[in-house]
Amino acid sequence: MKKFLLIIALFIFMGNAKAQDGIKDGEMKKYFFVFLKSGPNKDYSDTAKMRKYQEGHMNNIKRMADMGKVHIAGPFLDKTELRGIFIMDVKDEDEIKELLQEDVYIQEGYLIYEVHPWYSMKGASLK
Repeated sequence: MKKFLLIIALFIFMGNAKAQDGIKDGEMKKYFFVFLKSGPNKDYSDTAKMRKYQEGHMNNIKRMADMGKVHIAGPFLDKTELRGIFIMDVKDEDEIKELLQEDVYIQEGYLIYEVHPWYSMKGASLK
């Protein structure tokens, strides 16, 4: 239910699609919501290791953004199993798996992820 409410909230905050060459008003596009969740390894006591992992995690997000694969990324601020979110522009879930296998938090079991295909107006952005 929380995920559904989050999706509804994002619809409320979505801006109108900017006119772009070849994009018709209201044209829809498939994106993917990727929910990052707490993984089985929850030992955050080694702060030096966590700093290193966080740096690797952020580098992977930047890499995916530079490739045009991640449009929005960020952590959740409440203390639940949901840790963060990506809105991704990829061809399929296999591409997501390939991109996220480079994330050290996922490699080490600190995070797992859940994928949900999603439609929005092509070119829409948060305001």
